[in-house]
Amino acid sequence: MTIVPKMQNKKLTDATRESKGRMTPEEIMQKIPVEKYKDYNNWLAIAGLCKAAGFPFDVFHEWSKGDSEKYESEESCKSAWQLTPHETSEEAYEKLLKRAENNWTLPVFNPLQAITDASTIIHEIHPDLSFAWSLGDKKGINRNAEISQYTEEKLQEFLSELSCMDDDEDFEGIYWQLNKVKLSEKNSVRAENVKTFTWALLESDALPLEEQYRLLRSVPLPLFAGIHSGGKSIHALIHIGADNAEEYRKRTALVYRYAKSYGISADENCKSLGRWSRYPLGRRKQGYQYPVFVIPDYLHFDEWYQKYGIQNLSLDTESSDTMVTRNIPLAADDRKGKKPAVRFHHVEEFISKIPGAKGEIKYNELTKKLEVSGFPWIETPPGYDMTRILADELCALMRPKYTGCSYECMVRLINAIGYSHSYNPVKDTLEDVQWDGVDRISAVCNTLSPLDDFSRMLVKKWLIQCWAMLNNTEGSWGSEGILTLQGPEGIGKTSFFRYLTPIPETCFLSGIAIDTDDRDSVRVATSHWIVEIGECDHTTKKHQALLKGFITKGKDSYRREYETQIIDHPRMTSYCATVNTPQFLTEGENRRWWLIPVTNIDLPALREIHKEIWQLWAQIKREWEKDNNAFRLNEDEMKILIGRNKPAQENIKYEVEIEEFFDWEAAEEEWNFKSRREIRGMVDENFDANLFGRALTKISKKHNLATKKVRGVDMIRVPPQLMK
Repeated sequence: MTIVPKMQNKKLTDATRESKGRMTPEEIMQKIPVEKYKDYNNWLAIAGLCKAAGFPFDVFHEWSKGDSEKYESEESCKSAWQLTPHETSEEAYEKLLKRAENNWTLPVFNPLQAITDASTIIHEIHPDLSFAWSLGDKKGINRNAEISQYTEEKLQEFLSELSCMDDDEDFEGIYWQLNKVKLSEKNSVRAENVKTFTWALLESDALPLEEQYRLLRSVPLPLFAGIHSGGKSIHALIHIGADNAEEYRKRTALVYRYAKSYGISADENCKSLGRWSRYPLGRRKQGYQYPVFVIPDYLHFDEWYQKYGIQNLSLDTESSDTMVTRNIPLAADDRKGKKPAVRFHHVEEFISKIPGAKGEIKYNELTKKLEVSGFPWIETPPGYDMTRILADELCALMRPKYTGCSYECMVRLINAIGYSHSYNPVKDTLEDVQWDGVDRISAVCNTLSPLDDFSRMLVKKWLIQCWAMLNNTEGSWGSEGILTLQGPEGIGKTSFFRYLTPIPETCFLSGIAIDTDDRDSVRVATSHWIVEIGECDHTTKKHQALLKGFITKGKDSYRREYETQIIDHPRMTSYCATVNTPQFLTEGENRRWWLIPVTNIDLPALREIHKEIWQLWAQIKREWEKDNNAFRLNEDEMKILIGRNKPAQENIKYEVEIEEFFDWEAAEEEWNFKSRREIRGMVDENFDANLFGRALTKISKKHNLATKKVRGVDMIRVPPQLMK
């Protein structure tokens, strides 16, 4: 049998370090069934999440291969990988976990795998292979407790024996000590006899095993391994790395409290020094005890403490149910009468009186997000959820004076405060900006070349549309069109739109794929003012039709963060697009795509315009105020647009073959009426009838071919075959 060597501290790659202490990218993607994401835009969404989460491209590529029917090539995957992620790495990681959570399956007992994993665990917990272990029965767990020293060979032999133990009605499994101990005369362990303080046990049997497994794999903890108890729980081995018993107690309490905030209600008794834990391999009456996961590159406590901002949770508290923040007074306890229930104004007043803080809670109408700032004792890394931390802290600080200070209640009150202080960063700024009279709309148009008068009109109307959508506070109107720049790659088409936004980091979102059936996708697609739709070159006919309906909506329905109800939100987003290929539109009128072919974009001139960007939007605001419908096309303009867009329509299969078969310059007397079947027989009778019919219908409209019915059969007048 292969001996598992002791783990070494390997140099980690960036991708490995990002997932250290959590499920690896490979493990997550294995749990996401590729067949559920066959739709092209759903597949693009997974690509964006993988990229944002820091997953290697190869992981996404291998996952995509799982759908042999739709997998095209590595190039198609690389194309999807070019999309610009809009989530933070933490948000993307959590979304991928959510997509995988319905596929969590607790690993079943496999003797060979269990022996290998158990050996790995033992080498890491006790590198010298010396530890205290004990047999358990219904009367207790200290029967035949002893401290054993193993060789590699003896350890493997012992593990092999444990994997095939016989049933024993009274036998309750095998236990061991995670830290070095000295056994008493009665073979028991006392706290004062614990010599090292490296490991702690976290156990919760209040949830189903599958849910325990999911939480332990997804919640960021200094977690090394999980061992199936053979009963109703998983024993999680937590790295503590303390120097003494006091530090061990504080660190363990902190880990327990953090785990509880994610729904892991651990047994408080398991924090005790000298607590016996399930040995990584064994048999009891109910079943096997065996490793269900091992994380080789797990986070040590100090790494976890720094990486996830845990330093904001004080180590100076003994209970895992409370948190004390230095230098911040607790709300005074009202002992004279009954404590009032916490309300909106109580929280606002309490925040305003925190010494040294200028706490602000606002709701950004553009990004649809709550913004929490001005609390100097809360220092969280970018992308971390400030609302969660603030709610937790306010619960602890206000509980002495008010009742009802639960986490859920505090989150609702924080949200209410934020919504009462809603703001729109663009509109609010422009309230104080007066246009200086300089025409910058024309300057914007001049950066695009070549540009005819109709294209100039489209650019101006689209700019006015952007301002109109920003004023759609009641959801009364939707967008008219998607301004689409078509031209060579690398000329700065996306940069053109980015330079037009006053605050690009919060106002502009590029390269997104919109799944109109997914409320999360809709929420993201409406969370910025100007949004560039990505991968239009590869969008299907069905999705283009859905997009046309989507962009004209005036309201969107989804849940706000931390809310349970789905409500309507006025749409404030205007859409744009960039494409490289000249033909990308599907069949139909395509009047929502305001297509402008360009070969060059003057980026230096755009940078100069951006320096006075508020003046540009002050002018656009003035144009909209003169005519609130100035962004709409009239009937004649619509006809011109539809005609201009026809060359951009993709050729349908067999369209080229039909075009090249007939002599369209033939004399009129040579044209004859033919049925669709006859025409297909003339061109190639082996062509698919349905696809050929679609192509023939398109060509019939293009050439305005005469039609009639003869005995119920559609006849089309076509020219003779082109003689080559």
